[in-house]
Amino acid sequence: MVGHGAATKLTAKGSGAAEEIKRRHETLLATAVIEDAYGNGPICCGGFRYDPRTTPDPAWQGFSEARFSLPRFLFSEEDGHKRLTINTLVEADTDPRELTESLLRELRRLETGASDRHVQPPI
Repeated sequence: MVGHGAATKLTAKGSGAAEEIKRRHETLLATAVIEDAYGNGPICCGGFRYDPRTTPDPAWQGFSEARFSLPRFLFSEEDGHKRLTINTLVEADTDPRELTESLLRELRRLETGASDRHVQPPI
């Protein structure tokens, strides 16, 4: 799987971070309209801090104890079948035409390799 962008992000801090992420994810799914012919549903990518009782290394300053994102575009392959999942949040006042055009523009930028985002710094 390869994800690009974020339809939404779920973050939490403190000793109850895992439970908070789970609650927020369940709320997201409960209010979602999901059209999924393959049964995967929305897949969030992210992780939890390993040991919240220790002081984080300076390299991890600024990160939450838990952070997951629902990728805007998720490319996957299973049993030789390639799939593209598009995730977006739609509000009552969202213009469907504008949203569709925006998603298509973003997808075309991925196809051509053109990007207006900064390159990830070396690790």
